[in-house]
Amino acid sequence: LTRVHFGNNNLANTIGSDLGLLTDLVDLYLDENNFTGAIPTEIGLLTELEAFAIFNNQITGTIPTELSNLSKLKTLYLDHNNITGEIPFDLFSDFTEMIDFRVRANADLFGTIPITLKYMTKLSTFYLDNCDFSGEVPTELGQLTKLTELHLHQNDLLGSLPTELGSLTALVQLYMDNNRLHGGLPTTLGKLVKLEYLFLYDNEL
Repeated sequence: LTRVHFGNNNLANTIGSDLGLLTDLVDLYLDENNFTGAIPTEIGLLTELEAFAIFNNQITGTIPTELSNLSKLKTLYLDHNNITGEIPFDLFSDFTEMIDFRVRANADLFGTIPITLKYMTKLSTFYLDNCDFSGEVPTELGQLTKLTELHLHQNDLLGSLPTELGSLTALVQLYMDNNRLHGGLPTTLGKLVKLEYLFLYDNEL
């Protein structure tokens, strides 16, 4: 068994630890159901996994550090749940194949954005909006030169917009509204010639 797609089926209950027995899985889509409880740590046994989607459920608990075992992951959708805690600092270090990462709309997901994001050099889509992230916008974002969509709005981010954002020349969407950013706009944003959406309202710029 390599592909499981159970999306939008009104499935409920918790996700069992037996999931870890499906070690040949490449795709696992459990999105848009009513799953509860935490993501089982046995998810880390699925080392062939390239796509894991569990968005629009009622998942609780923290992001398991065992996810970092999934070095082949290209797509990870954890958004629109009730996940709590911080993003494990080393999580991004092993996600060198990651293209699309989304944890948006988990209101109790907090802490700073790990600087280890710099290792996700293939990343195109990065959604961390509508959470409770704080601290400054990492300058290391400037190393993700394949980014096309960056959504960090509706958090508690502060400090200035890093000049390194000017290196994201593939960027089409930049959403950083509803934070506590200040210091004006860096002139390097003028390099973002492909930018179509720039939302910075409700800050202190």
